[in-house]
Amino acid sequence: MLSPAVVIRAVLLVGGLWWCKAILDRRHSDIARLRESGDPAEKGVIVFLWVVTVGVAIYVGHVVIWIVKSILSAF
Repeated sequence: MLSPAVVIRAVLLVGGLWWCKAILDRRHSDIARLRESGDPAEKGVIVFLWVVTVGVAIYVGHVVIWIVKSILSAF
């Protein structure tokens, strides 16, 4: 049964995967900016985005585990 909670989780999962891919694609430039930049605000934003990404990755992992458990419990 397709409930609103399932739809919301699916949208959050896809959005979370997109977010993680976008941030991971820019990791090399972020590392270079952290090394070269003297601007503490820029460094703070980069670190903040990576902290958010860790949280998003944890959520995505939780949802994937929930999906796998749901599928396995059907058998």
